[in-house]
Amino acid sequence: MEQSVLDREKLAKVLALTQSSHEGEVLSAVRKANATIAKEGLTWGEVLANHQGHNLHVTINRGFAAPEFYEAVEAWRVRTKR
Repeated sequence: MEQSVLDREKLAKVLALTQSSHEGEVLSAVRKANATIAKEGLTWGEVLANHQGHNLHVTINRGFAAPEFYEAVEAWRVRTKR
């Protein structure tokens, strides 16, 4: 099985756009982030789980992303005790 290569820096820049006060921009950024990880054949759970050894802070604004995203973040928080 081939390993996916995710450009985390690019993903971080896209996710930074979710801090916009314009709901359309936020939704667009979330969709772009979802498309980016899907293109690599990954899930949010895999993206978060594979980022070991770094201090990662995630703030969730519910209502803008797929339910799977929130489930993956919550599962990651439980696993990493964050």
